[in-house]
Amino acid sequence: MDVAVAGQGYVGLPLAARAAEVGHRVVGYDVDLHRINRLTTGQSYVEDVTSSRLRAVGFDPFLPRAEPWRRLPDFDAFVFRTRRRAATGAVGTARP
Repeated sequence: MDVAVAGQGYVGLPLAARAAEVGHRVVGYDVDLHRINRLTTGQSYVEDVTSSRLRAVGFDPFLPRAEPWRRLPDFDAFVFRTRRRAATGAVGTARP
């Protein structure tokens, strides 16, 4: 299965790594260029995914920052996981 995972943080990166470990072709997406640069060189910044694990599973090239939505039809699954901002603008808090 071809899987795209948007948001390569503490939820998205472990999800993407596991999907790749079980044999899916995984492409990552994130708007943070620092994250993308680290991941493409095999360096993890997430505690649950070591750099050696990241290099072992390997990721296909990341989706381009500009308009990844055009490529949605290319994938069997697209997981979108990003931070939620509450009305106050604080990251990590959610209100109904």
